[in-house]
Amino acid sequence: MSVRASKRRSITRIVDVRLVVGVALVAASIAGVWAVVASADRSVSVYAAGTTIVAGNVVGTEDLVVEQVSLGRSADLYVAPGGLVDGAVATRSILAGELVPAEAIAATADLAMAPVVVSVSGELPEGVVAGRDVDVWASGSGGQGDEADPPSVLVAGALVARIVAEESIVAGSSEVSVELSVPDGAVAVLLAASTAGDALTLVPVEGGAR
Repeated sequence: MSVRASKRRSITRIVDVRLVVGVALVAASIAGVWAVVASADRSVSVYAAGTTIVAGNVVGTEDLVVEQVSLGRSADLYVAPGGLVDGAVATRSILAGELVPAEAIAATADLAMAPVVVSVSGELPEGVVAGRDVDVWASGSGGQGDEADPPSVLVAGALVARIVAEESIVAGSSEVSVELSVPDGAVAVLLAASTAGDALTLVPVEGGAR
C-alpha cells in the first residue's frame, strides 16, 4: 500500500507542476498579446494642416489642427503641439489634412534658400524689382478640351534677386526672366510648373521690400 501511495503522490506532483507551467505559459502569452495591442493603440497628438500651406508661408497654430494618430517610432518625424517654433516657415507645400513633417518646417533664420530662374509672360507688375518679396502664382493651361486650372499660389514670399533678361517671343508679346530666391523645397514645384507650361505671375507682397 505504501508503494502505491508513493507512486500516486509522485504522479500528482508531476500533474500539478505541468498544470502550473501550462497556466503560466497561457498567462504570459495573454500578457504579451495585450502589450502588443496596447502599444499599437497608443496614439499621440501631432499637427496636420488645416488648409493647404504654400512653401514660404509663415505657419502658426491657427493654420493647423491637432490629430490623434498612432505613429509608433515615427512620431518624432512630425510636429507635435508645443513643437512649433516662432516665425516658422513652410519649406515645401503641405496639403490640407496632411500631417506636418518636421522637415517641412523651419525657423526663418534656419531657412535654406535656393536660387531659381523663372520666365514670366508679359510685363512685370509695378513694384517687382530686386529686393522685393513676391508671391508666385500659376495658372495651368489644362489639357485638350479641359478647362484651365484656376490660378493658385505656388510659392509665397519669394525674394526677387534680380531681373535677368527680357526676351521677345513674337510680335506684341515677351517673356521676362527673373531670378528668385525660394525655400529649397519650392524649387521642384517651380520647375515642374514651368515644364508643364503653366503661366507664372509675380505679385508684389505689400510691405515686402528688403
